[in-house]
Amino acid sequence: MSHHKLRKEKNCLNCGSFVLHRFCPKCGQENSINRPSFHYLFSHFAEDFVHYDSGFWKTMKTLTRKPGKIIRDYLDGKRKTYVPPVKLYIFVSFITFFIPFILPDFDQSENESRFISETPNNDFEGIEVAGVNNIKTIQQLDSLQSVLPENKKLTGLEYGIYAQTLKAIEENMNPILSDSADVGNSALGIDMSEEDGRFFKENHKGFNVGKYKNIQSVAQFDSIDKSLAKEDRMGWASKKFFKKLIEFREREVEKGENVSSIFLEKLSHNLSKALFIYLPFFAFFLWLFHSKKKWLYYDHGIFTLYYFSFLLVLITFNILVSWMTTSISLLIPSLENIFTLISLFVNLFSGGYAFFYFFRAHSRVYGERKLISRVKSFSLFWINSFFILLILMVYTLFTFMMI
Repeated sequence: MSHHKLRKEKNCLNCGSFVLHRFCPKCGQENSINRPSFHYLFSHFAEDFVHYDSGFWKTMKTLTRKPGKIIRDYLDGKRKTYVPPVKLYIFVSFITFFIPFILPDFDQSENESRFISETPNNDFEGIEVAGVNNIKTIQQLDSLQSVLPENKKLTGLEYGIYAQTLKAIEENMNPILSDSADVGNSALGIDMSEEDGRFFKENHKGFNVGKYKNIQSVAQFDSIDKSLAKEDRMGWASKKFFKKLIEFREREVEKGENVSSIFLEKLSHNLSKALFIYLPFFAFFLWLFHSKKKWLYYDHGIFTLYYFSFLLVLITFNILVSWMTTSISLLIPSLENIFTLISLFVNLFSGGYAFFYFFRAHSRVYGERKLISRVKSFSLFWINSFFILLILMVYTLFTFMMI
């Protein structure tokens, strides 16, 4: 029962009928003063969506465990049993692309840098471990661990924390070691900085591409470009891209902006739009491969919406697993390899299941002979994989050029 205050007027705001009590006898609308807060609207939507009567949980269970059944049932007219495809896609899409922004980032780099900054490079006297002072290296830590009594040995978590701390301090005291991974950069000199995720580090010397040497600014690029013979100059498209890359580098190296972070954020934030744009193309390819008399474009649209909703659920699951394994690995470094394998296995399983799911759903929905269904499924899968990859590449390039 609603707790909103009733209006004094007795006319229904929806249909104009006379309202004697709380609800209109004709249309059923409540005759109340209703100015809810945004929190109310959001919570009401969530409660209404996942409520048992709405079929949300049944929809999710059927969608993930029985490929094609929910599509077949919906096309057969069993529409009250499940969440409508458009509503489901919008909700799952929102969850998928909202989750990365609300998950806490268990990154130990801030704690390490804070500890290191308080430890002078030349005056480091070691740390205390199990009552023993002056432990300066991981080798000393291992030696101590080997001589400790069984009841006093470090646990896996304790050992991991000490080892990670000593490793970070050692790298800080020997910058040559920590920079060794920088050897072998590409001709463009792009390398992701481990500290803040930037593409270009502060010591980036510029670009070397063809006859364009040591390019550090757009003005310098234009100057060299004008001095070259026409046949040695870049084409229009290459020039546009390269100048944007130089601008990218200028903003990060010269101005100190973290453009890489902005680029990746915009890329992930608008990825749902790129997938949404592809939906009608996916349905179009289904329409091309099937009888126009038996199947309408609408039917293929229903298949597309439910299949993409399933893919988004799978992506959400992988995001959560990746976050959990990464977080646990940071807390227990000694188990990092195990959790990396777990994450890799989940990713491979998800990819395999998405592949199998499409074949099974296609066979169940369209009901064709097994061989014909397999040939069509295989062709559709690779055609769509190619065009999805193409759209993502174009979308990534477009996002980069608009930064």
